[in-house]
Amino acid sequence: MLFRSDMISSKKIAICLLVDESGSMGAGTRVYDARNVAIVMAEGLRGMDGMNVSIYGHSAEESGKYPNLTLREYYSPRQNNLACCMEISARSQNHDSYAILHTANIFNRDYFEYDRKILFVISDGEPAGSSYGGASARRHMLAVSEACAKKGVEVYGIGIDNAFSEAMGKSMYGENKFVVLKDVRGSLGIMSRFVRQIAMK
Repeated sequence: MLFRSDMISSKKIAICLLVDESGSMGAGTRVYDARNVAIVMAEGLRGMDGMNVSIYGHSAEESGKYPNLTLREYYSPRQNNLACCMEISARSQNHDSYAILHTANIFNRDYFEYDRKILFVISDGEPAGSSYGGASARRHMLAVSEACAKKGVEVYGIGIDNAFSEAMGKSMYGENKFVVLKDVRGSLGIMSRFVRQIAMK
């Protein structure tokens, strides 16, 4: 089993998966792998006592305008058909810190009464967009992640397809706040252990 019954506790835990839908996700099977990971994780988690799951996708500059962040709500208290995740696709740019901030705010409102709220960002790299990227964008991601934690939403990164280095992951999410996967389909066990560790700590 991907997620065992030892994840069940007396706490109410809400998990949000935020999937990168940037253009680079169209390389190879990245976006399909990310989509399948989100579905498998949701299937494994949503049936557990005290556990709830939401799934969002994000991109930016889809109309060619900056910043124009786009969030798509695939699975949530308002959208309970998991099949909607089949629409996850590679689109345009990725303004990760803004996507994290807005998703965390929605997530926090949806599950304000839960003991823990954990947001996992599934991506294939660092933030990128017009006038947005590099070290300054990574610092902003870390600042946003830390601010979200103070408001009750823990943020963790899941890098797919060797998305980023250990140093870069730390600069975006902080120490021990991320995992980098070499092969997504072959790394579901690693990912499930990472999610289980976070949820049960």
